[in-house]
Amino acid sequence: ELTAQAFLPDPAGSSDRIYRTGDMGRLLPDGCLIHLGRKDSQVKIRGERVELMEVEAILFEHPDVRQTAVSLHQPSQNDPQLVAYVIPAQNSAFNPPALRKFLQSRLPSFMVPSVYMQMDEMPLTPTGKVDRKALPMPQSLQQEVNGRVSSPNTSIEQTLAAAWKSVLNQNQVDIHDNFFDLGGHSLLAVQLFTQIEQQFGINLPLTTLFQAGTIAKLARKIEQQEGKTTWPSLVALQANGTQPPFFCVHGLTGDLLWFNELAQQLGPDTPFYGLQARGLDGIQSPLTTIETIAAHYIAEIQTIQPTGPYYLGGASFGGTVALEMAHQLQQQEAEVALLVMFDHAPRSHQKTSETKGQTITILKNLPRWVRNFAQLSPNQMQDRLQRKLRVWRKQSDRTRRGDVKTAVDLIDYAANLPPHRQTLIEANHKATQQYQPKPYAGPVLLYQAETRPLFNTINPTEGWKWLANGNLEIHMVSGSHEGIFQPPHVHQLAALLKKSLTNASASR
Repeated sequence: ELTAQAFLPDPAGSSDRIYRTGDMGRLLPDGCLIHLGRKDSQVKIRGERVELMEVEAILFEHPDVRQTAVSLHQPSQNDPQLVAYVIPAQNSAFNPPALRKFLQSRLPSFMVPSVYMQMDEMPLTPTGKVDRKALPMPQSLQQEVNGRVSSPNTSIEQTLAAAWKSVLNQNQVDIHDNFFDLGGHSLLAVQLFTQIEQQFGINLPLTTLFQAGTIAKLARKIEQQEGKTTWPSLVALQANGTQPPFFCVHGLTGDLLWFNELAQQLGPDTPFYGLQARGLDGIQSPLTTIETIAAHYIAEIQTIQPTGPYYLGGASFGGTVALEMAHQLQQQEAEVALLVMFDHAPRSHQKTSETKGQTITILKNLPRWVRNFAQLSPNQMQDRLQRKLRVWRKQSDRTRRGDVKTAVDLIDYAANLPPHRQTLIEANHKATQQYQPKPYAGPVLLYQAETRPLFNTINPTEGWKWLANGNLEIHMVSGSHEGIFQPPHVHQLAALLKKSLTNASASR
């Protein structure tokens, strides 16, 4: 029976039998076979597929590494972590920060292990290969995450360290480790800052993590703030550079966590300012119409750039706001050099194909959607399915079709957000429903995500063909609606955007 499982009939139809080695490959039309690594060494980490052998190969190039293995560690149903096991080279010290920095210079952030462990020897299979299943888990080693850990020095740092361990599923954290380097991302940042607000009674913006991403730096921010304060809408994600600044409006949730990676990828010469929603601080009331939101954001950006030309953008919901900002600036006789839409068309002019076209769209998108869904964590899958089922039930009942407007209907993780953030999401959604966009006489750049929601056949391109009066440039970007802002897809997005901004600026 074991022989039959290993030696299979030739799929090409000959009488020969093939041996199942466990390796993956692609057979090209010219007969060449491309080796893609071991089937048992491909894992999913923070929504992306990672080939462990590729990480190992890069890490092995470091001169202080004699042997290495990389494995996936998942202490709970929350986000998994990559663990690097290292046997140092002879006369070389075990230096996790140096290894992490080396990998960060060669790999996307999601492929960089968050935990590094020194090994005297690797567990091997009978055939002499590294036995990944026998690699010890971080708990059994009782190894410090970063070798010599800098422990908390103050009560604030101790409270923050406890929160980081809880959110990141780490046994130990160094007060100088960066939150995102340890596997943190936008959803975990929301959880962390909710705990900070509960523990310290202050309301730091989530964007604080971009400038103060370590426990030590974040503790100083907390020491400097007394009580809760209001937040400005304009936030500098990258303030330096000689190029004209790019202003980008938040999505439906109101925060700017999507944009940090894009801002950094554009490079040090392109200033990038995000516009976050009023009401995100839990003190101010949300603005309730697209027109008033746009006017408020124009007033904010004119504090640092009083006159045009302006370079504006918006993601999802933010595209509607950016469109209205462009209209209002033109009414002020200010020049809008470029209007950028990230996977969005204003709602009342989103076009849906006919029934036959809808079916074709769904079938074409199915493989991408399945890959995207499979990359979610179990908790994220559950949240997505529960939300979709809840919305489907409402839409199936004619008497309740208009009820799809609560935050938990609109955002997978909304139930985990504080009440004021749910109120903000609902206010933004209502504002979009009530807004009537007008055709725009100016250049529009649309970046459309290749992976669409499975049963959403709305085509952003069709809506913008009407609104942009034909002055429309379209680029397809690999990834999903949110995924285009994350590695590895954000690299493509940043390269396209940088080129477009440079060309638009040069033509002035």
